[in-house]
Amino acid sequence: MIGYGGFAGLRARLFHAVPSTPVLRTFAQDDKNTMNVIDVINREQLKDGLPEFRAGDTVKVYSKVLEGGKERTQMFEGVVIVRKGGGAGESITVRRIAHGVGVEKTFLLQSPRVERIVVGKRGVVSRSRLYYLSEKVGKAARIKEKKTKGT
Repeated sequence: MIGYGGFAGLRARLFHAVPSTPVLRTFAQDDKNTMNVIDVINREQLKDGLPEFRAGDTVKVYSKVLEGGKERTQMFEGVVIVRKGGGAGESITVRRIAHGVGVEKTFLLQSPRVERIVVGKRGVVSRSRLYYLSEKVGKAARIKEKKTKGT
């Protein structure tokens, strides 16, 4: 590519004769299932040992918090009102009442900031997104608990 310089040269190198990097190309060609490279990288990043839970369950989320130069673990307990996304981008929104005020916090499940999640009560709900709880106060905001076998 003689004579290409500046932006024209960059454009020529990006969109014309130069193929993609050999590592990615051979990886995609060798795989019989033609799996997407991004999916493979995302699968490697996923955490092991996350508990089974869904909207309506009461959970304790232990997350790392930076204060000044120190890092500590903070627990946030509440009802899961939304679980959305999948893979590395999966998130949950947890709601609790603190001093008479509703507080909602969103956590990325695969984030290194989330240490662990402990499931407390299992709730009986008929929806996957419990946004209606935001308008409820006091006893009206309670969710029935799922009865377990043996009690």
